[in-house]
Amino acid sequence: MRSLPVSAESHDVDVRALNAKIGENYDTLLYDCYPDPELDPERVLGLAALYGCAADAGSDIDVLDLGCGTGTQIERVGALTGGKLVGVDISREACARARQRCAKYGDRARIVCADLLDLNPEDLGRFDLIYNIGVIFITPPAIRQSVLSLTAGCLKPGGVAALSYYAGGLGRLLAGLYRTLRAALDPSPDREAAIRKARERIGQIAAHLPSTGPVRKFMGEILNHVSSQSDTMLFHEGLNHAFDAMDTADLESMLCSRGVHFLNYLTPTPFGMLPAPRERALAADAFDFAVGSYRHVAFGKPIGTPQAANLRSPAVRWQSRLLRAQPQIAYGSPANFQDRATNRVVPVTRPQMQAALDELAAGPRSWASMCEAAQRRLAQSGSFNAGWGAEFEGDFATLWQTGVLTPLWAAPAAAAASGSPLPPVPPEQRWGAAAD
Repeated sequence: MRSLPVSAESHDVDVRALNAKIGENYDTLLYDCYPDPELDPERVLGLAALYGCAADAGSDIDVLDLGCGTGTQIERVGALTGGKLVGVDISREACARARQRCAKYGDRARIVCADLLDLNPEDLGRFDLIYNIGVIFITPPAIRQSVLSLTAGCLKPGGVAALSYYAGGLGRLLAGLYRTLRAALDPSPDREAAIRKARERIGQIAAHLPSTGPVRKFMGEILNHVSSQSDTMLFHEGLNHAFDAMDTADLESMLCSRGVHFLNYLTPTPFGMLPAPRERALAADAFDFAVGSYRHVAFGKPIGTPQAANLRSPAVRWQSRLLRAQPQIAYGSPANFQDRATNRVVPVTRPQMQAALDELAAGPRSWASMCEAAQRRLAQSGSFNAGWGAEFEGDFATLWQTGVLTPLWAAPAAAAASGSPLPPVPPEQRWGAAAD
């Protein structure tokens, strides 16, 4: 079967015809993605709760996936919440696969096969959590605008949307390369011929790189990245339709009039404590101009005025990847902690922070329970027990923004269903066990 690449470069392109062709191409070459644990509800809602979103959501959160594909994300989320599940995609074959995957959830799961241009919030309902993964950066502007409008209209007050897109320098280089590859294709090649021609074109571009200098380094890495993609990824991401790099500040501008604001990236960032959404969005774009990547991004609909991150939010349980690197506990002197994920050693000076990390080694804790238990540890050791204000909170924010502390949603039912992404350390393996 022939599966034709399509292009959105022309301003007078028929967007509906283009979207229909995109759907047909996914019918003939299904794309099965793997669900990313970073997108699990307790992580997305936990981050959102810091900024005043998701705090009032019940344990049975309602979830919408715009561009659900074969349903891998909906299937995973369905096991983590008892709320309603709705997935939307334009590919008939992908929707059929998604229905099979989600049949075990019965009436609470619904898969809608439709062009996003034909839907409105009344068709779908209101949701606590909306996913839009792998869509807005590979669709023409009119479809992108429809997706963002649906996202804003379907999001409940206090809800959060997880979007994904390429940002910054990497995204711009990829967009330019993909345009060059699409321009070299015949108007109607079959899929295999299009992929073969694109790979030949990558080789031709690589042959023209200068022998030395920054252009060779940067473009060489981009060419290697694209040439190492599977045929399925290359076709759907680069050849099947438009590809754009996204600016977070532009998305914030598009959504803010609908009450939806940029919160933060799901991975730690150095700008997470900036007070206003616009400030964080501009900082994100500056950050990504240098180190741009594929981002998972949280946008939320706060109730009331958008707020800065509140590390003390009662809707958050904090999880730590740090364990003491030595068995001796002496809260009066500096101590080294080791990152369980990377083995990186993190020096910690303040005794209050050491005691808090010892407490978090037992498993996720709310801010209040962490501080209360840490105070007991300090009192039992005879250490000076003071300084739980701005300095401690500043240290805590620094550790969060370097990735060793993670905010998780505090809803008991959701937490019990999903478990902790990092299991608690057994008591016999915790250096701080004696202080319990």
